[in-house]
Amino acid sequence: MNHVKTNSQKTRERVLLAILIAITIVIAVVQQFFPRIGLSITLLPIPMGIAAVMLGPLAGAVIGFIFGLTALCQCIPVIPFFGIDLVGVELFQLNWFYTIIICIIARIAAGWLTGVIANGMKRHAPTGRKLKIREIVGMICAPLLNTVLFLSLLALLFSGVTLTIGGSSYDIIRNIVLPAISINFVIEIITCSVVGIAICAALKQYTASAKRSV
Repeated sequence: MNHVKTNSQKTRERVLLAILIAITIVIAVVQQFFPRIGLSITLLPIPMGIAAVMLGPLAGAVIGFIFGLTALCQCIPVIPFFGIDLVGVELFQLNWFYTIIICIIARIAAGWLTGVIANGMKRHAPTGRKLKIREIVGMICAPLLNTVLFLSLLALLFSGVTLTIGGSSYDIIRNIVLPAISINFVIEIITCSVVGIAICAALKQYTASAKRSV
């Protein structure tokens, strides 16, 4: 019976990971049609955080990779499926290798670290509150780490670079990195956290009922 439960759990985890991969791709496609006010807000940390909290660091890293891959595609004009990021296009033309690091490696690290932190909360949280604390901390860490790692690498690798977009010049630090630490950043953290925590709570109830039915 225990062996059957283990197999059932593994199957549910694989299905959930596949669903989260699909959701990540759908969000990446759909959000290109969202109205942009200043710097854009992304909802992609939500599936990354859910994967990290519910399935662990490896799953968080997998979704982070998919997240980063969709971001990289926006930097390559010949792959317009996820929309075009004008800043990303300029960065890719300046240094494609650094752009890959910023888009993909930063997101993989964010997903993995979110899972590590969430697992740490599970070990050290008071009995009876473990999952709730994991949900809250993990879903805050996902958008926070995503932004911090992305902007840190952007500032480090492209420091002193000035981009020319539409005839206007933009300094990486002054015109892109610093404005990103703004109200948009706060809204992104709050939105991703609230939605992610609610989804994690629903998944927790579903998982618990599925275990009882086995």
